[in-house]
Amino acid sequence: MIISFESNLYDFLQNLSKSSSTDFENDFNPITIKKFIDFSKLPIIQWQRKSNKKFYSKRGVFVPIDDEITYEQTIAIYIPADRLVAKLYDDTISQLINDVKISHGLKTKRKIGTNLIVLVDGLESYLTKIKNARNREFKKSVLSNLQDDDDDDNLPSKRRRKNPEKSQLLNYNVDEIRKKIMELEVFHNSHIFIIKGYNDLKNWLFSFSYALGSNIYDKLEIHKELSNLSGVKSGISNQDTYIQILKQIKFVTESTAKKVQQDYPDIKSLVLRLQNTDKIKQVRSNVESQLRKIFTTENENEFLI
Repeated sequence: MIISFESNLYDFLQNLSKSSSTDFENDFNPITIKKFIDFSKLPIIQWQRKSNKKFYSKRGVFVPIDDEITYEQTIAIYIPADRLVAKLYDDTISQLINDVKISHGLKTKRKIGTNLIVLVDGLESYLTKIKNARNREFKKSVLSNLQDDDDDDNLPSKRRRKNPEKSQLLNYNVDEIRKKIMELEVFHNSHIFIIKGYNDLKNWLFSFSYALGSNIYDKLEIHKELSNLSGVKSGISNQDTYIQILKQIKFVTESTAKKVQQDYPDIKSLVLRLQNTDKIKQVRSNVESQLRKIFTTENENEFLI
């Protein structure tokens, strides 16, 4: 796999890696990293696949091809938390996302089907910063109202310089930000991932790149029609199927089902045993009662109990 970073983002992350005492260019070995020039200077991260085979769905096999490099449909944008929040409040985040998809579409010649990931750096710490600023302002307001106005008449007024960052933080609301982020995921079909600094970003990219690179070998990715199936309860062998059947019965745990299967290796032998008055070995009376009811009753209404 190849991870490509927009040139400005590449340089930014390279400087960030130095502050973490790591080498950006070697941090992703054996994954190749590159930079590309995007005239819109959007903070894009994209993936390319180096391959010499393609999956032939009709035969269910891979066939060899000449070496080629193709773009993945998944792209990501990296954005610091303060910038994301500012764009959420001035309603420019939609334009950023649309610009990113258009830019990627021109490169990959894909107009639809792009999966967008938004990597937000330092969101939780920034939200904490907003909370603290609002709490301090509230405390200051309460204390100010409690002061005796008469005591302040003879005191020179203190003028403090306005802090632009503090003023900006007071305009934000944490609950509203979280709501806007959820709307961003829903309405723009994007996936938000929160990261904490360079090392967390590096680990996330490394892990995701391996997952992305291996998906062509994943049978659930190859056969999309199977991707929503959960574990099959019918079992993978005759013995396992027998155990799975027993587990559907009330009070029968997996360990109990295995004990029954060991003593009575098939349903026929279990039914013959149940038709006798002898007790079943190594099972509780409530389990035996359920088994006897299901496998020997002639009254179908008992199944409704």
